[in-house]
Formats: sequence, structure tokens, C-alpha cells
Amino acid sequence: AKLDLINRDSCTRCHDYGRAGKIKEILADTDARIQSLEQELNRLSEVGTNVDEYQGQLFSLRNRFHRAFHTVKVERILEQTGPVLEGLDSLREEIAGIESSLGQRKFWGSVTIALLVVASILFFLMRKTYEEEEKL
Repeated sequence: AKLDLINRDSCTRCHDYGRAGKIKEILADTDARIQSLEQELNRLSEVGTNVDEYQGQLFSLRNRFHRAFHTVKVERILEQTGPVLEGLDSLREEIAGIESSLGQRKFWGSVTIALLVVASILFFLMRKTYEEEEKL
């Protein structure tokens, strides 16, 4: 099922759109979170991070979420999406930890490269100074 099925034109033919609008809002928010995490995992995978476990967790949460589409009861949808949202929040925290670790690695890698460049320049200058002294 797609969220486009829930729309004012179709729903108001039989009943008030209020409940349907609330259901669509809940589902759209959860779906947006899932898509955001999927994009973050894809980006981490592209930089060489093993995200298979996290992709498996997200796949499971997405399937659990999609089962919520099979009802029109707001309370039931809230009940079913609650644990999914908790799982997504937990997954987001784990991904944030990975991103923080990558950021720290990039920082210290840059510092190391800068120090190596400075050391290379110093060795070059020292060598040049010794060569000049030997010529004299």
C-alpha cells in the first residue's frame, strides 16, 4: 500500500477525513524516518563501512511498519508504529556513533598527514643545509 491511497478526495466520499488524515500523518512521519536512515546507511556503505547488520534491522523495522497499513484504526496504528519508531531511534543512535567515529578518524588522519608534511619539509630543509655546509 502507498500513502497516496489516503487522500481527502477518496476518503471523504464515505466519512470525515480527520481520522484518515491522522493515520496518513503518522505513517508519513515513520516512512520519512525509514527513508532517511536508509540514505544514511547507503552513504556509510559507500565509504566502506560494513552496515549489513543495520540494513537487516532497518529491513525488519520497515516490514513491521508496513503491516500497520492493514488497519484503519488510529489507536492500532499508533500501537504498531510505536515500537517501530523506538527501533528507528535506536538504529539512528548507532549510526550516529559510527558517523562520530568516522569524523574522529578523518580528523586524526588529517592531523597525521599535516605532521608528516611538516616533518618532510623540515627534513628537506635540514638536508639542504647540510649539503650547503659540505660545499663550504
